[in-house]
Amino acid sequence: MTDIKTIETILSAIDYKMQIIDSYRPYNQEAIKKIWLEEQVSYVYNSEAIEGNTLTLNETYLVLKDGITIGGKPLAHLLDTVNHGAAFKYILNFVQSDFKLSQENIVDTLLNLHAIIKPSGCNELEIGNFRICEVAIGGTTYTPPSSENVEPLIKKYLPQCLDYMHPIIQAGAAHYYIAQIHPFSDGNGRSARLLSNLILRENGYSPFILKVEERQDYYHVLDMTHSLDNPEYFLEFFVNSCYKNTEQIFNRLESYVKCEVKANGIDNLKYHRMTDR
Repeated sequence: MTDIKTIETILSAIDYKMQIIDSYRPYNQEAIKKIWLEEQVSYVYNSEAIEGNTLTLNETYLVLKDGITIGGKPLAHLLDTVNHGAAFKYILNFVQSDFKLSQENIVDTLLNLHAIIKPSGCNELEIGNFRICEVAIGGTTYTPPSSENVEPLIKKYLPQCLDYMHPIIQAGAAHYYIAQIHPFSDGNGRSARLLSNLILRENGYSPFILKVEERQDYYHVLDMTHSLDNPEYFLEFFVNSCYKNTEQIFNRLESYVKCEVKANGIDNLKYHRMTDR
């Protein structure tokens, strides 16, 4: 059984770092936005590579930033990358709008994300719709629910994820239930990672970027979690990944907020005195 105290300790460590950034209000939001924009290429590359996309990190950059078509690569991989980049932008635009994620709209938001990524393994009728066929997950003994149970299960469990107190647990739980229910004929992992990141972005956290090098650990934890029907094992993995991501970008994030403060003509020390009042 996962040690709940361990999860709480890691969440506290993440929140401590984010509180440091938050002390630079209102400049913290611009810095966080900048981080998310910078991480788009890394996020899309890794999320696609986990699913078998053959584009390199540099090729992903050229496709997303310069609109260049890479010769010698499958067309499906190019289209998946472009659409995944569009879905990432959807997350950023969603957060900047007045539209807020809620128990009432979280299922529709998931369907919207799937419709945007347009997985190449789906036909036109399957894009943005729950599967009506049975699926298997390669390399695992777990069998997802039958297609007739997909919609009632996703509508039951996905809204409940937002009942958790901490946004990172909300994001991890959403990822877990999408992976467990497997509501689509293709694109389940990508959709799960996108929705979990939407929750993180909306709550001011750094992105959850699962590196392709972590793929085997990721699948192993999911398989074990599904076999035991206990989300806590995956939540511990997810929380640890979020901590590592926060650690990796914290110095950049702090540097950005300090630059914002300086650019606005406010001394850092004086600014901290102002915000401490």
